[in-house]
Amino acid sequence: MNKDLVRRIGKEFNNELREIEKKRKEKKRKKMSRGKITDLIVKHNSWELIKNDLIKFNPLKNKGMLNDKRGLSTINILIFIFVALLFIIFLGVYLFIFNTISVNLDIDQDFGQVNLKDVNALTLGRLNQAFLDSADFIGFTVLFSLILLMLMNAYFLRGQYPRLFLIIDIVLLVFAYILSVYVSQTYSLLINSSSPLYNIYVNMMPKSSAFILNLPKYVGVIGALIMILSYSGIPRKKEEISFNE
Repeated sequence: MNKDLVRRIGKEFNNELREIEKKRKEKKRKKMSRGKITDLIVKHNSWELIKNDLIKFNPLKNKGMLNDKRGLSTINILIFIFVALLFIIFLGVYLFIFNTISVNLDIDQDFGQVNLKDVNALTLGRLNQAFLDSADFIGFTVLFSLILLMLMNAYFLRGQYPRLFLIIDIVLLVFAYILSVYVSQTYSLLINSSSPLYNIYVNMMPKSSAFILNLPKYVGVIGALIMILSYSGIPRKKEEISFNE
């Protein structure tokens, strides 16, 4: 092989070309010239993505990018577990405090010509009732939105990770599942620690609480869907590539 040619195309790329030629010879396929192979590369469905990455590539900023072994497709699952738990706990605590204040103000006490119970019924009482009626909807909607966001992220970033990352993602998913078991158990202990908390989380936020209590099931299903979307062979359109620039 001409050494000048190797220097121009790079040693690793030259080795890949030789591997292609070797495999084609083993399968008794017609021999292809180097020029023909490179022409087929730029006609591949993933060429637009490769070209776009090469245009944006900065050797200093992206040092080690090609050797990055992070399982980025499922790392969001770990973030989701903590965000979901903290959000539902915060929502329940806020609901408990708000409801407690409203109940304590709902007393038949006159202050001059103003009755505290009547004022509370027209102001804070209405807000409290509206919050009580919509808290579960708010919690479940936020959780569903986070799931949808992760699935959309996996779809639009599909094909960016080498197949080798699949192994790392499987390990991360198993770890996320184990973590979700501990989280759901901790949440169960929390809501059963006192009757006021049980009333808030179980009676007033049944769907949101059921989601956290069944978190391991959801983590397994969502993680599997994310991996399928991330490593699917669905070709990316030019519009999607431009959107991610």
